[in-house]
Order: sequence, then C-alpha cells, then structure tokens
Amino acid sequence: MSDKQRRDPVDAACLMNERAQEALAAANLPRAERLARRAVAVMAREVGEGHPDHVAALLTLASALEMRGDLAAAEAAFRRAVTAMEAISVDHPAVHLLLVQSLIALGNLLRAAGRYAGARPVLERALRESEERIGKEAEQTAWALNALGMLCKYDGSFDEGEAAYRRALAILDRALGPGHLDGATILHNLGGLAHARGDYAAGEAPARQAYEMWEAAAGPDHPRVAAEAAALAGVLDGLGRFAESRPLYERALAVFTKTYGDEHYEVAVTLNNLAGLAAAEGHAAEAEELYRRTLSMKESLLGAEHPDTALTRHNLADFLAAEGQAEEALALSSAAVRTFESLLPAGHPKVVAARGLLQRLLENRPRAAAPSGTRPPAPQAPPQSR
Repeated sequence: MSDKQRRDPVDAACLMNERAQEALAAANLPRAERLARRAVAVMAREVGEGHPDHVAALLTLASALEMRGDLAAAEAAFRRAVTAMEAISVDHPAVHLLLVQSLIALGNLLRAAGRYAGARPVLERALRESEERIGKEAEQTAWALNALGMLCKYDGSFDEGEAAYRRALAILDRALGPGHLDGATILHNLGGLAHARGDYAAGEAPARQAYEMWEAAAGPDHPRVAAEAAALAGVLDGLGRFAESRPLYERALAVFTKTYGDEHYEVAVTLNNLAGLAAAEGHAAEAEELYRRTLSMKESLLGAEHPDTALTRHNLADFLAAEGQAEEALALSSAAVRTFESLLPAGHPKVVAARGLLQRLLENRPRAAAPSGTRPPAPQAPPQSR
C-alpha cells in the first residue's frame, strides 16, 4: 500500500474529528459522539492508539461522553489520552499541546465529579507542563490557568483562583485582543468565583459582559448563551433582584431542556436555583417540588455523595425547616454535613453554612419553624466554563 493510499483514511478520519468538534460546539451530542467514535476507530486501525491523531479524536469523543453525562467512560478515555501522550518522547509542540490538553480535560472531569483532591495534582501538572514546554504567555497556558481557577472556586481557594483567572485573562487579551469570546469565558468564571464568595455585586459586571458578548455572537437560543443567562441570573438572584433573575433562569432552562433533555446537569442546577427563587417569593409548593426533583436528578446523575448533591440536600433541609418539617430537615442536613466534611476543607463556605444549619436545627428542636417565604441559602453558583 502506498503512503497516499494509507494516508487517505487518516485524512478522512481527521475531517470526521473536525466535524465532531463542530457538532460538540453546537451541542449536537449524538452527532459528535457518532463521528468521534468513527474517527477513533479509523485512527486506531491506520496509525495506532498512541498516535497524536488518534489521541485528538479520543479527546473529542471523551468530551462528548462527558457532556452526555457518562463520566466513567469519559474518564477512561481521558486517561488513555494522557497515557498515550506520556509514552511519546518526541520533543514537538504538537505533542506537548496534546499532553497539556489531555491533562486539563482529565483534571476538569475529576473536578466535575467532586474529586477535588485528585484533580489538583493533575491540573497543577498541566500548568507546569504548559509553562515549561509551550510558554508562559501561550494561549494554552491561559487555559491551564483557567482550569486551575475552576478547581479553586470549588475547593474554596478563592484568592488563588482569582489570581489564576486574572492572569489567564491578561494572556488572552494580549494574544487575541480585548473583547474576544475566549476572554468572555474567563469573565464568566470571574463572575462565578465572586458568586461563590458571596460577593454578588462584584460578580454582576463580568457575568453581564460575558452574557452580552455571547448573545451578540451566537444568538439567544444557543446553549452557551443559556449558560451565560443562568450565570447572570445567579448573581442577580444573590442580589435579591428576583424579577430580573426569573426570566433568565426560565429561558436558560428551556434551552437546556431542548438541547440536552430533561435529565442533565445544567437542567438540575437551574432547577435548584428556581427552587430557591420560588421559596424567596413565597411559593412554597413550587419550591418544594423543584427541590425534590433536583435532588432526585442529582442523585441519579452525580451520585448521593457528590458535593453538588449535598448542596441541594442542604437547600431542601433549610427550606423544610422553614416550613415546619423539622425531622426530615434534620436528617437531610446531617447527611449534607457528612458529605461536605468528607470532601471540602473545614473553612469552606458550604461546610460553614451546612454546619450552621445543622446546629440551629439541633438547638431549636422541636421549636416552631420560621414562616414560609424565608430566604433559603444563596443560589448554586453556575457551572464554570472551560
């Protein structure tokens, strides 16, 4: 077989991977997964599993699996990619880039799964590899910083996270110019970090800027624009501006449901926040139904011991306590505290809030609860952007 004949299937597989990435960007997950699987199979047959072209297709497939919610299969694919790139001893920019991308993808998945301690060394290595092998001012280094910033938001290392985000934004502004959509990703995450800190006023400007940039670029019905709308709504919710946050949440929920289906992480986060909003507005029946629906969905998608599941369990406990359902509230609160304490540092805001609620429930038992409409905990921070 000639080199040209051998190369043709590889070229076709590279094109399939490009099409899969386009489908992924458009949130067409079935098409993305189908094309990526074909590209992976062709590459494995034609150039071998350790080849960079095979790894590139494998990363696309793993990303589609992760977006679909199959975290176990996605993790296995990301680990295969890392192992393959580690085995290549060639000093070439494309090899270094794929290794860093594989590490970031694996670290992000571990963070999304609530395995923060496991994610940190992976993401710190990604940043180190990018700085040393690609360059401290390279765009890829900005994305390594962004990934580390995301982890810091979730594990409570807020100062470290903000420094990472701001350095990433400066790199991207120098490389691409202010106003580029890649910079909007960092702005989204700065808003999310401020939200996680409870500094909603500081989070509004970057969240709104990211939302407006993406809406102008992609139109109102794109799932990424929906994510930005939900992020801005979370900040406005924290500021008590419920009349502004509700239509943004509802719009985001409609797009997420249409794009991903009824059982998806983005849907669950938005339902959690709508539940808090309903409670704040005094709509107790709506709030309880939404909290219970969210909790069931998160237990199915993430598992009972995931920190995001514990967050909704805590929120439901706080709501039920305000509604006079003290015994169930106590059981839910105790479970939330156990999960948070097993996964997060002692001073993390979620740990502090959960312990505080549990202590109040224990001290006030069996005292009458607060009237309906008491504001539950702050809305869940929106998922960070990669």
